Amino acid sequence: MVAIARTVRIRINLPLAVARATLADYAHACNIASRIAFDAGCISNRVHLQDLAYDCIRLGTGVTAQVAISAIRDVCAAYTTLRTQKKRPDEPVHFNGSTITLQGGERGRDFAFRKSGVSLSTSASSG
Repeated sequence: MVAIARTVRIRINLPLAVARATLADYAHACNIASRIAFDAGCISNRVHLQDLAYDCIRLGTGVTAQVAISAIRDVCAAYTTLRTQKKRPDEPVHFNGSTITLQGGERGRDFAFRKSGVSLSTSASSG
């Protein structure tokens, strides 16, 4: 069986302040994980980085547990890309808060489709 992944853009009716806070929190989570990955030798192993960074992210940001895992996944992808390009950064990879990578599906993960629309984890909803 072949798995197919699609990237789509959808418009979400979300207050601008909530969207900005969510993007900022996600970038902050990525930057925490990136600093930890860099300090530990540019880790690109998701499980290893999760062991090192998860608690720091959860304590230091407003993101949910699943979004923290997504941030770790994005950081590992960035360091994996650098490793495959045979590049060694002089400083941690920086995330600027302009994008967020979310995964959905049957388990919900970062978002889920509901009868009434899309359920999306935001900084406002994570309390």
